[in-house]
Amino acid sequence: MEWKEIGLRSDFFVLEYQAKGYARTNCCAIGTKQGFLVLSPASDVTEAHVAFLEKRSKILALLPPHPGHTLGIGDWVKLRPTVPIYAAPNAIARLEKVCKLKVNPISQLKLEDLDVNISLAPGLNETTLFIESRKGDRPVVYVDELLEDLDRYPGPIVLRPLMHLLGKKPGFQVNRGFIRFFVKDKQLLASRILELISENPHVVFAHGPVRSSLEDLARVRELLESV
Repeated sequence: MEWKEIGLRSDFFVLEYQAKGYARTNCCAIGTKQGFLVLSPASDVTEAHVAFLEKRSKILALLPPHPGHTLGIGDWVKLRPTVPIYAAPNAIARLEKVCKLKVNPISQLKLEDLDVNISLAPGLNETTLFIESRKGDRPVVYVDELLEDLDRYPGPIVLRPLMHLLGKKPGFQVNRGFIRFFVKDKQLLASRILELISENPHVVFAHGPVRSSLEDLARVRELLESV
């Protein structure tokens, strides 16, 4: 695993890791004037991964983007125990229960950097975070789980028929399982993502490669419009 910067001078880095029992997952480090926001903290993180960021700036906060992103938080806290954790309001209870750590409301994180914006994803009952960064050659947006690009069937082989029924199979697709169990208003959510990608940014999802080319973005729009 190694950090890769998206685009040119974006100060937005992605570390792809393998979520145990699931699929490749993106951990993001978003630079701000106050330090790095680590979004979806990776599991099996090492001191070298942390040092890579700290050569550039301090680590300001850990941000699980929704209540299911818990795997790597403990690993980061072991390495940097004083870094605070922030999350969407209705994600906090589960995160604290699973991680046994204090989680603060995202509203308490006060950013001084106007180029970075954290928002609550609509249609998800205040459980999920979106992030926009407007540094570098093009904006970068993180829009979590509505679309995903899986490199394998998630889970053990015995669960493969269930995963297939949920629409979870290898490839770039709408995350039907996420819609079924977590999304309250899929049209509202899809519309917001379409709005965020209107300026042709680099697009980061929870799972799969960063989408940057015009062809990729056209496919993203096609999938979102099918929701």
